[in-house]
Amino acid sequence: MENFKKVAEDSIEVEGTVPVKGTRKITQSIFGEEKPLTKREMEDLAKKIARNEKKNARRTFNREFQTELKKISEEKKAAAALASEQNPDAGVPKNKSQLRTIEIRDNAAAEGTILTIEEAGLIKREEKIQKQIVTPIQGLHYFRTLEARVGRKGMYIILAAKVIWIIKPSCPMPPSARPYQVRVKQLIKAQTDDDGGYFSTPFSGLTTLGTKNGLLLTAIENKMGSEAILAAMAVVKIPLDLLIAYVLALCLADQTNAAAIIASAGMAAVKEKAVNTKPELTLKQGATGVIKLNSLAAKYNGKRCTATYYWQYGLMVAGVLVWYDLPDTNVSRTTATGMPTGVAVFFRRAYMTTRGGRTPWSAPKPISPV
Repeated sequence: MENFKKVAEDSIEVEGTVPVKGTRKITQSIFGEEKPLTKREMEDLAKKIARNEKKNARRTFNREFQTELKKISEEKKAAAALASEQNPDAGVPKNKSQLRTIEIRDNAAAEGTILTIEEAGLIKREEKIQKQIVTPIQGLHYFRTLEARVGRKGMYIILAAKVIWIIKPSCPMPPSARPYQVRVKQLIKAQTDDDGGYFSTPFSGLTTLGTKNGLLLTAIENKMGSEAILAAMAVVKIPLDLLIAYVLALCLADQTNAAAIIASAGMAAVKEKAVNTKPELTLKQGATGVIKLNSLAAKYNGKRCTATYYWQYGLMVAGVLVWYDLPDTNVSRTTATGMPTGVAVFFRRAYMTTRGGRTPWSAPKPISPV
């Protein structure tokens, strides 16, 4: 009996895993060796039991909470592993070459063209070659050999990518009057000789340039004084700038032969990266009879601003292009549904800003919905 009582006294617990102080008194009361607990002792015991239950409840909550956190963490890891399998590059820091690939593909996608990684790599390789072009002869050789190196499809990709360096004419002039006059005479001769056959539509101001240059020569030969000579040079510069603009227009219209045009004009070629080359409006085929339209964002004084966008689609009716309104939007994109398939459908857009007013309609852009 003594042994049994000793074990009971040492091991008994009250409703929970946390032993409650004072259990010896309960044991003693059970075995009748002491009087029952007083009301005060019972209240104290109840408070202890309540604290014990609260502690156990907190511990149970903490265990369940930690288990839930662990479960969430494991689910996130599993999702990340799956995403990594589907896209090995996800979350991996990109180098400059990879970022350029993404940029090229995004720019092409914005214009409705989907490029593969290999095609973007082709564009990057050609960019490196283009940056090494420093003379008109090198530029001429580049464009003449482009198709042979990359194939016709590759050439179209390069030219359509609009990442090409624009080849433009440069015409630095000597500061002294006499060399200046001689240089202008050489430029006039290059136009009249037209060795490359690029100036079949002649520069309209060529005669004026020759006349003004003759007056400059007269001022030099008659030693009319520095002020008069400088004034004569300034007069020559006006049609000379127009000649350079004329050659530039030819180059922009035919970048393939731009270097040859510039060399034939007796000028030097310079390269300039194309900017703002995205079209005003791009079209992309969606589901059957659905065309997605995407416009450049509205701008006022060169800065983007909010605007109301107007959209129209056009159909040829008895040989006349008839326009129909699409719903206005407050964003620079919309979707045209129910378009006829197998025929050319034209689209255009305009927008109106608070300060700039309404713009003219953009140039009509055709697509044949499927």
